[in-house]
Amino acid sequence: MSQQILTPAEYAKKRGVSAVAVTRAMKKGKVLIGVSSYQKVGRDWFLTVRNNVSKKDSGKCVVILK
Repeated sequence: MSQQILTPAEYAKKRGVSAVAVTRAMKKGKVLIGVSSYQKVGRDWFLTVRNNVSKKDSGKCVVILK
């Protein structure tokens, strides 16, 4: 399984949501769909995203609710 590092804006565009929604979810410590980890370096956030080839369509959702 390959991984890539994305910014919140790139991840938001890929998921079809706003960058603000992604940043707010990360600040609250939520589990993001397809993201193995995220971290803040200085003032910037970076997400490590799994590139799985899942056929499941999760719509315009960012957070996995538990």
